[in-house]
Amino acid sequence: TNHPCCCIMGNHAGKAAAEYASSCDMPIQDESQIARIIEEIFAPSKREKGVDPNLVVEKLRNIMVDSQVHIVKSEKALTAALMQVELIRDKMIPMLMGYTGHDLRLCLEAKHKCLSAEMKLKANLFRTESRGMHYREDIPYRDDENWLCHVAVYKDEDGQIKCRKVEIPDEWKGDLSEPHESRYVLLFPGEAEALGIPEDKIFRLNEKKGAGK
Repeated sequence: TNHPCCCIMGNHAGKAAAEYASSCDMPIQDESQIARIIEEIFAPSKREKGVDPNLVVEKLRNIMVDSQVHIVKSEKALTAALMQVELIRDKMIPMLMGYTGHDLRLCLEAKHKCLSAEMKLKANLFRTESRGMHYREDIPYRDDENWLCHVAVYKDEDGQIKCRKVEIPDEWKGDLSEPHESRYVLLFPGEAEALGIPEDKIFRLNEKKGAGK
């Protein structure tokens, strides 16, 4: 499911970036910034000892595909995963090593995958509810009062990954006066119990199918 999402969002982002770039004057290039970028790209080729980027990617993959991080989440599991990713970020990413152009590409990929993992885990911890494919067994319900919004991930002035809420248009929110069990007829496991929804109010898919025959 992530691949179609990435393609769609990448398409939107690319168009928006092109429109923005076409409306701006060409900036004056900062030669010192260019030099820093070049130094960062080639730094792995100057190390005599270091970390194989393939090892970093494999470690990140194992952390992020764990069922308690990828499917049925909880604060404890997400926090544990984030600690591992931050350790990779601080201890392994600065020691990446590679000599060929292919190796250098893998080093950049490992660095970006680590950043992506940190962003995802912090966003999952930030959204303290369940919604869509984001299911937290410790908070197994949708909280429209606090979380009917997008989550934006950004870097603050110190370069730290942070999250914030982004409002959505009112027309996307539906009728907020409807009972929860009417707005969301298919509930998460444990959602009815957490919200105190009576048993007779819960939508039964099999019963509804039978009633239509």
